[in-house]
Amino acid sequence: MTETVILQGSDTLPGDRFGDSLAIEGETLVVAAPGAKISANFMQGALYLYTKPVSGWADAVNETIKLIAPDGANGDLLGDDVAISGDVVVAGATGVDVGVDAFAGAVYLFEKSGAEWVDGTSWAKLSPQEVTAGAKFGSAVDISGDVVVVGESWGNQTRRAALFVKPGSGWVNATPTANLTTEGASRNFARAVAIDGDRVLVSDSYSAVDGNSNGKVLLFTKPDSGWVSSAVADQALVATDGAWADHFGYALALDGDRVLVSALVDDIGVCGVGENIDQGSAYIFDGLLPGSAPEIGVSGGGKSILNGDTTPCLYDNTDLGVVEANRRGAISVFKITNTGVGDLTLGQVTLDILSAGTTSADLKIIEQPLSTVVAPGEFTEFEVYFTPTSVGLHKANISIENDDGDESPFVFAVQGTGGPGLTVQLSGDYATVISDPVGINCSTTYVDCHEAFDMGEVITLDVVPDAGATISPVIWGGDCAGATGSSCDLTIDDTRNVTVAFSCEMLLLDKTVVTEEQFECQSITTGDGFSVLWSTAPGIDPQATLTATDHVTLGPGSRVYLGGALRVVVAAP
Repeated sequence: MTETVILQGSDTLPGDRFGDSLAIEGETLVVAAPGAKISANFMQGALYLYTKPVSGWADAVNETIKLIAPDGANGDLLGDDVAISGDVVVAGATGVDVGVDAFAGAVYLFEKSGAEWVDGTSWAKLSPQEVTAGAKFGSAVDISGDVVVVGESWGNQTRRAALFVKPGSGWVNATPTANLTTEGASRNFARAVAIDGDRVLVSDSYSAVDGNSNGKVLLFTKPDSGWVSSAVADQALVATDGAWADHFGYALALDGDRVLVSALVDDIGVCGVGENIDQGSAYIFDGLLPGSAPEIGVSGGGKSILNGDTTPCLYDNTDLGVVEANRRGAISVFKITNTGVGDLTLGQVTLDILSAGTTSADLKIIEQPLSTVVAPGEFTEFEVYFTPTSVGLHKANISIENDDGDESPFVFAVQGTGGPGLTVQLSGDYATVISDPVGINCSTTYVDCHEAFDMGEVITLDVVPDAGATISPVIWGGDCAGATGSSCDLTIDDTRNVTVAFSCEMLLLDKTVVTEEQFECQSITTGDGFSVLWSTAPGIDPQATLTATDHVTLGPGSRVYLGGALRVVVAAP
C-alpha cells in the first residue's frame, strides 16, 4: 500500500518540525509545525489545516488555511500538541511566557466562523487557574464537543489536568471548570490526556504501581451534577506486566469504551530469549468497566501472563528452569493485580499436575495470596516451589479462583525440569579432580565435589596432581568403574556418582623453599645443603643436612619439616 498524497506546507522551512503533532476529524486534517518562524518570531509555531478537495485527497498538496496565534511571540511553540472536534481546533503552545513566568504555556482555540475554513476563523486563548513557570500548560490537549482538557508536563508541580467547558458566551475568556487530580499524583501527572463524551483519561506515567514507578492512567467520568474539581477517578488502568520506568501512559487515545495506552520504554522480550531494552509497547483496553466490576491480571517477573497460557517460559517465571533432582529447589513469585474498578475477591490458588511422574512433592503452592480481597490498582502475590524428585520435565496448571466476570478461574501452566547431578568421592592427597566442562574441582583443600549438568552433556573427569607430586595408581569406581589412567569420560543422562582413589609420591622438582613447608607423602628427596629442622621419620637426624644422593622413605603418618632458602635438585627415588 502506498500513500495517497504527501502533505506539505506551502511555506515551511528547515526546522519548522512540520508534522510534530497531528489531528483528524472527518475530512479535515491538522498538521502542526511548532518550530515555524512567523514574521520575525522564531519558533512561534503554526497549524496547517487541510480539507479534502472535491477531486480527492490526491489534489490536497498544500494547506487549506494556515492558523497562527494573533498574539504569538518568539518561542511560543504553537502546536506542541493539537486536537480537533467539529469546527474547533485546539493547540498547545508550551513556550508562552506569562509575565516573568517563562514556559508557563497556553492553549489556543480556532473555530471556523463561516461555511468553510477559508471564510475566516475566530480564536480564543485558554490559561490555567494558576500560572506556574515551567509548567508548559498545553503540552497535552484534547477536545470533545464543547469540552477541552489540557495537561501540563515535565516536572508538573501543579499535578493537575485543567478541564474547560464552553461558556454560553463562547470560548473567549473561558476559565477552568474543573482541575482533575488524584492523591499521590507524580510529577508526570497529565503528561497525556484524552476525552470522548463524558469520559476523560489522564495519565500519570511515573506513578508508583506495585512498588515501582510503572505509570497508570486514570479514568474520570462526568458526575451527574457536572464537571467539578472534586471529581474522583473511578478507574485506574495499569499494565499487568508493568515494570520500573515503563512510562505507561506516555500517550493516550480514547474512543467510546476502547482505550489505547503507550508505554514508551517498555522492555519487550521473547519467551526464553531475552529482552529488547526500551522497545516500547501499546496496550488496548477494550471495554471500560461499569460500576464496581473487578478485573484480574497475573504477571511473573514483571511480565504479563495470559489466561489459558499453556507454554511456560523463563521470561515470565512460568518455567522454573533446570533444577538438580533431589538436591535443590527453585521458587517463582506471581503477582495478582486488580485493574478493575471494584474489589477483586480471590479464592484458593490450586495446582493440578499435568505430566506423568510428577507429584505434589515436585511442584507445590507454598504461599497462598497474602490478601483475599484486592482493591482496585492493588496487588497480592503467591509462590510456587519446585523441588524435583526425579530427572525430567515436571508440569502443572495453576488455577486462581476469583470473581472476575469472565476470567474465573484464571489458569496458566508452569513447569520445571529435574536435572541430573554428578558427585565425586575422592580418596587421596596432593591431587585435584576437575571436570570439563568446568564444575567439579574436588580435592581435600577445595571441596567442590558436586555439580549439576545439562541432560545428555558429556563430561571428562581428570585427576591432576599438585606441583611436585605424582599419583599412582588411579582407581575409578561408581559410574566411572572400568576407566583406566587419570581420566574418565561419562554422559550425564541421569544422576551420576563417581569414586576415585589414588596414592601420592611427592618430589620437590626444582623448587626454591623460602619458608617452612610440611609434606605428608610416601617419599621425599632433597638436594645439597638442605637442612632437616624436625622429623618423626626413623633414620633422619633432626639436625642433619641431606645431600642430593640422600633418600628417605617415610612411614605412614610421618612428617618432615624442611627449612631454608636453597634450591633443591631432585632425583626420582
